[in-house]
Amino acid sequence: MEILHSALAATPFYVWVLFVILVLAASTRLDRRERHIRALLIVPLAFLAIAIQRAVTLDTSAGAAAMAAGAAAGFTLVLALRPERKVVAIDNNRVTIDGEWYSLLVVVFLFAALYAGNVIAAVDPAFARTAMVQIPVNFVIGMAVGFSVCRSAAYVVRALSLRCHEGGITLGED
Repeated sequence: MEILHSALAATPFYVWVLFVILVLAASTRLDRRERHIRALLIVPLAFLAIAIQRAVTLDTSAGAAAMAAGAAAGFTLVLALRPERKVVAIDNNRVTIDGEWYSLLVVVFLFAALYAGNVIAAVDPAFARTAMVQIPVNFVIGMAVGFSVCRSAAYVVRALSLRCHEGGITLGED
C-alpha cells in the first residue's frame, strides 16, 4: 500500500490534468452529439498512429502479440455492441449520434494501463520489460485502438448507408 501511495504522490500534476481532460472529453459522448463525418476519423487515426509507433518500439514479441490480440478484442467488442445503431441521422455530412457509455470506459482503461505501465517502468525498468507487464498493458492499448478505429469505421459506414438512401454523399463538402 505504501508503494501505491508513493507512486500516486510522485505522479506529476499534468498527468492528472490530462486524465481529467480525457474523462471530460469522453463523457461528452454520453449525450447526443452532432459531428462531421471527417471528424469521426481524427481520434481513431491518432490512436492508430500512436499504437503503430508503440508496436515498432516494443521490446518483446509478447507485447506486440498482446497488442494485436487486444485490437482483435476491440473489433469483437464493436461487433457485439453494434455502436453504429447510435447513428440516427445525417444531414449535410453531419452525423447525429446518440449517447453511449463505452467511450468513457475505454478511455479510463487506456489511461489505467498506460499509467500502470509507466509507474512500473519508473520503479523497476527491467520488470516493466517482462511479458508479465507487457502483455496486459499492450492488450489494453490494442483493445482501445481496435475499438476506437472499428467503432468510427462502423459510424462512417452507417452514415454513408443512411446518406445513400437519401441521394449520395460527398466527404469534401460541408
